[in-house]
Amino acid sequence: MRQSHKVLLLVAGWLGAELVMLSFVVSVVGWSGAAALGILTSLAGFIMIRDVGRRAIDSLQAGFRGGPVGSGPVLDGSLQGIGAILLILPGFVTDLIGLALASPTIRHGLTCRFGDIHGQGLNGTLDLSRDEWRSTESESSGARIERYKSGP
Repeated sequence: MRQSHKVLLLVAGWLGAELVMLSFVVSVVGWSGAAALGILTSLAGFIMIRDVGRRAIDSLQAGFRGGPVGSGPVLDGSLQGIGAILLILPGFVTDLIGLALASPTIRHGLTCRFGDIHGQGLNGTLDLSRDEWRSTESESSGARIERYKSGP
């Protein structure tokens, strides 16, 4: 399957999910309630993106003054910005994803999972139990530790 077909199927699936969610919301709160919810989530997205922008500017200014700037706050702010944009876009599926990204708990989980792109654990440590590693000798680098799977 070509890449363009995959994108077309993804967009069609997203639009279908939005239509199903719209019909569900309209059946629960009516057309006027659905319109009000759409407007409120868009306003919340604009407020959220304004706050993300202010925090980004403050972080950059602190970095210019010699303060620490790490990848964790950058990824967290990026995820929050994506959530704000999804709240601004029309549709209740995008609103649900945007609200999820507005949650600090979900952003923290995503930051911990995907922020580790250089192979380091939190604070540069990797915690292994005694049966998950062994020491080996290498001619070029001396002693090193290798991780291996234990068990059956």
